[in-house]
Amino acid sequence: MPYFYRDERFFMKLAGRVILILSLCCLIFSGALAQGFLNKPDPGYANRWNLGISLGPDFYYGDLTSGSARGNRNLSMAGSLLIGWQISNVFGTRLHFTGAWLNGAVDSLINGELVENPLTGMLLGGSLDAVINFSNIFSPYRSSRWFFLYGTVGLGYAGWYTEFSNQAYDAGTINTNNPLNNFHAALMVPVGIGVQLRLADRMNASVEYTFHLMMSDLLDQTVANSNNDRFDYLAIGFSLNLGKGKQKPPPVYYQPPPSRPTPRIMDPMPPATREPVPETPRVQEPVKPPAVTPQPLSYSVQICAFAEHTYTTDWIKKRYKIPMEVRIERSGKMERFLVGSCPDLACAKQLRSQMVKLGIRDAFIVVYQRGVRHHIVKE
Repeated sequence: MPYFYRDERFFMKLAGRVILILSLCCLIFSGALAQGFLNKPDPGYANRWNLGISLGPDFYYGDLTSGSARGNRNLSMAGSLLIGWQISNVFGTRLHFTGAWLNGAVDSLINGELVENPLTGMLLGGSLDAVINFSNIFSPYRSSRWFFLYGTVGLGYAGWYTEFSNQAYDAGTINTNNPLNNFHAALMVPVGIGVQLRLADRMNASVEYTFHLMMSDLLDQTVANSNNDRFDYLAIGFSLNLGKGKQKPPPVYYQPPPSRPTPRIMDPMPPATREPVPETPRVQEPVKPPAVTPQPLSYSVQICAFAEHTYTTDWIKKRYKIPMEVRIERSGKMERFLVGSCPDLACAKQLRSQMVKLGIRDAFIVVYQRGVRHHIVKE
């Protein structure tokens, strides 16, 4: 092999490794930046599981890649299964399992005849990938967004079984096949970029191109010019969103009752400055019945009640994710669980709406008169 060709191969390998390292650094840096500064949780995207499948062509690159325009020489089919978790609007992680068929071929000139040496095989692998949503980095997430650009980088392990049929000649007259086949396994580094389209609230479509760099030169059973073989995968997939996402209940603002000014008691005049007042006959006035003063009312929201089961307030609070204290009232065998203490009905209605958003749809308002349960208000 000429020296200038070897130098060209060396610089091509060096350039490929530099591009891979820079890609990894950019993805990791952008993920850290988004996680630290640009992460704004939204009910529709973060804290969701993602389950999907994909199918598409894969492309083998190695020592048996001829570089011909005939795509069937290094083209085959692959499929994958992914399970993901969206940590925030920008950063996520996923388990990616891939199964792929491998094809390759190279032409050899033997005894003046052009002979094709084919490669066939199968690969199974899995990886743990980090997913960076570029659309939510450069623009804060909106629930109306239906198009997302994302990148992936990960680390995985794969095993493959490939067969390479090498044409051997006996004295230039007898043609025989000399198959070389074996099983190997090695680490792989997948780096990809893709687009995701939101078809519905729980259904997505995606197109992703992933570069799988194998930490081995035995993907094609041939150790020659390339140090690392690889295969690329163009995946067309569908996925489902599972879970309700992150939800924050609206805050309940407590409104204290208006303060009443205390009457000011004037000091009596000293005896030296007080003038005598003549006594007047007192007329006995009719006795008036005492005025009925309105009784102070308070309001709470009852969330549930049990007569045959015993639960603690901490269990009820964790079960419904209630962001305030839960208290219990007992009447015989009946245990009622309530939240809040509001001075007016408007505050109580707002508190009931918060409980309904947490999933307690049959919550209702209880009115207390001087601390005693008086009646209920249902809407």
